[in-house]
Amino acid sequence: MIISDEDIEIHAGEYRKIRVQEITLGPETLVIPCAFTYHNVVSTVKVGLKEGTSVIEKPRHIHYAYVFAQETGKVREGELIGVLNIFPIMFTRDAVEPVILK
Repeated sequence: MIISDEDIEIHAGEYRKIRVQEITLGPETLVIPCAFTYHNVVSTVKVGLKEGTSVIEKPRHIHYAYVFAQETGKVREGELIGVLNIFPIMFTRDAVEPVILK
């Protein structure tokens, strides 16, 4: 879940970066915001890290969400503004040595 970590006032049609409660992602995961709208004023378009870009092999910490306002209104701290779909990435490495699964 993407939870707002600040109060903002936003106008219809505005695109803005807002602070969210930290979300920790494990390594080797792909994150896609859910397409459904969970907030009555904004839709989450994407999420971001304080550090900027990061390699997928290391854990990552999301601190920001980029939102688009569908209507003029307010987003309050603690409100749900979106949901993330988190998928494990498989087959990211070439097999060097066969492994027998039991």
